[in-house]
Amino acid sequence: MDGQFKISVQTDNSALTLVLIGELDMASVPVLRDAFDAAGDDHTTVVVDLTELTFIDSTGISELLRANRRLRPRGGIVLRSPTDLVRRVLEITAADHLIADTAPDPTTPPR
Repeated sequence: MDGQFKISVQTDNSALTLVLIGELDMASVPVLRDAFDAAGDDHTTVVVDLTELTFIDSTGISELLRANRRLRPRGGIVLRSPTDLVRRVLEITAADHLIADTAPDPTTPPR
């Protein structure tokens, strides 16, 4: 893989899945922002599949958090299947709460 950033878009009824491929950094964030903006109001769930994302920097994290804030009235975003490197960056920046398998269960009482 050459690191070039691409997004594969998949739709299923009310769910939109964005599969991020390559490196998400300052140069590629506008492409992701456009994809989130294009989601419009047609989708109640926006899943961001990170299986093929090989790198993410602070601008990529910021864009994920911005999109989550903007889309929160419709459910926000859910991150799925990050690589170990991407998961570690999300953990260090306290953005790992967006990962589907670490998101808090709303039925679990707070500690």
